[in-house]
Amino acid sequence: MTSDLSKTPSNTMKEIKCRKNDGKVQLALRLWILCVFFMAPTKDGLAPFFSTYLVASVGMDAGTAGLVWFIKEMAKLASQIPLGNLVDKTKHKRAILLLSISLLTFVPMTVIFTQNLTFIIFKSIIEGVATSGLEASRGPFTLGLSGGDENFDTIAKYAEAADHTGSLVAAILAGIVAYVMYPRVEFLFLVIGVMGCFAFFTIVFMPVHTNSNDRKSEIFNHDIARNSVSTKGKQDIETRNSELQEKGSIDEDKDNSSEENVDILPAISLRVLLSDRNLLYFTLAIFFYHFGNGAVMPLLGQILALGGGRAGIPYTSANIAIAQIVSVFSAYGMDYLVKKKGCRINIPILIGFGSIIPRVGSIIVLLLVWPNRYALIATQLFDGLGAGVNGLAIIQVTQLLTEGTGRYGFAVSVMRSAHFFGSSLSNLLSGYLITLIGFYEAGFGMLGVAAIISVMFVQKMKIPSRTSQIEQAEKTDTNALELTTGTKCGE
Repeated sequence: MTSDLSKTPSNTMKEIKCRKNDGKVQLALRLWILCVFFMAPTKDGLAPFFSTYLVASVGMDAGTAGLVWFIKEMAKLASQIPLGNLVDKTKHKRAILLLSISLLTFVPMTVIFTQNLTFIIFKSIIEGVATSGLEASRGPFTLGLSGGDENFDTIAKYAEAADHTGSLVAAILAGIVAYVMYPRVEFLFLVIGVMGCFAFFTIVFMPVHTNSNDRKSEIFNHDIARNSVSTKGKQDIETRNSELQEKGSIDEDKDNSSEENVDILPAISLRVLLSDRNLLYFTLAIFFYHFGNGAVMPLLGQILALGGGRAGIPYTSANIAIAQIVSVFSAYGMDYLVKKKGCRINIPILIGFGSIIPRVGSIIVLLLVWPNRYALIATQLFDGLGAGVNGLAIIQVTQLLTEGTGRYGFAVSVMRSAHFFGSSLSNLLSGYLITLIGFYEAGFGMLGVAAIISVMFVQKMKIPSRTSQIEQAEKTDTNALELTTGTKCGE
């Protein structure tokens, strides 16, 4: 961007408005959604399959399999927040993404060559750190490419649907490979390698620059990726900055000047960000949601696989397939309720997070009364309802709660850390509880209690919604560009 334009008021937002119909920008967005589709199995390493494989094929007990999962989640937890903070500060987000995808493409396939427990634990640690890099980058990368505001909501919805569709395709392919290659079912992890390679190349071939208004500019906007751009107008920004300066809550490491770009705010301190009560409630809700949800599919997969013979792992494939199909519709349903019906965003989140309660309840009843395999698989309809809402909520709600803070990547990483910690405890504690007591119903009962606590925190949240201020900000930005440059977008 030329220097005269970089000094115009609200320039960052106007750049996005003027480029939104540019062919290269649209190509970059399509490649990103395609990347999310292909990297779906890499971010969790087909975890439910891996847990089932360890119990049904390698011969580990549920407690040891839970320990392996716990170690991986702890590696995620330890690295997630530092990597999220790094993503906010660096302009090398693409490099972090490529490195993470590379590791998550090749490391999971090593289980084909050895099933040694020590090696599996080492492998899980590497996967955990790489997954953190992937998760820390995904939200900011989506925000920086889309330009923020309602366009971000739309791209986030498509990306979430692509993620679940990718998981569906990977689950079907993995189930087919496991069935055909039985008893060498470990070859199913080649699915991760193939899809991971495609994900890698979608990023490599993604255009970096675009020609808009006869000038070469970057497609990806790092200020928007950090959520440093506000749609609330100059007066609100100046008021916020003056209040934070009085409190000494603006990050001293950042440039606090807002004279040149009044829509770009300096990053607030981490102390102020973490003191936000709604962020705290949302973090706790996510923790207990994943505490209640994390072990359900692995445990159900173990139940179905034990004694299932050749069809054992394909049962897990059916579990995942049903959940992912419903997840796609769930993500679109959440977007429809909020945008078309005007529901508070809390309502679909409450429905999604609360879906664990009937899910584990129905599993317990079926195990006690009628342990039919197909009836147990059908309970995954509830899993899809919760997964679609949870994935979209983390990205969208965090963006709403952190607008203008410059700490979006960090905040998303806090949410992901709550996710990883809850999921790790879910698998560890439920696995050892089942090993100790001797029946699966006890583990599912513990998970149901966590789900109830999650719903309680969702009810306490107060989440801001997008208002007419966005439309007013867009009108103001367009007028400012026309007055400053004498041109209109697209000319």
